[in-house]
Amino acid sequence: MLDLAAAERVLDMVRERVQVGQPLRFDASGVETLTLPCIQIIMAATRAHDQAVVADPSHAFVSAFVDLGL
Repeated sequence: MLDLAAAERVLDMVRERVQVGQPLRFDASGVETLTLPCIQIIMAATRAHDQAVVADPSHAFVSAFVDLGL
């Protein structure tokens, strides 16, 4: 689970990788809980970056998106 401060750090890391053209790979296999800021970061990254991949999503990861109708 990411709190707001951690989500901000993740967002900064994602921005840095996108700026230099590095592929993004989110390992979602161990996700138990997703907060809204984390979901927003993942959605923005996958929409803005064609090399973004979510790998091995856990049931909780998928459920979080389904619960929000995404």
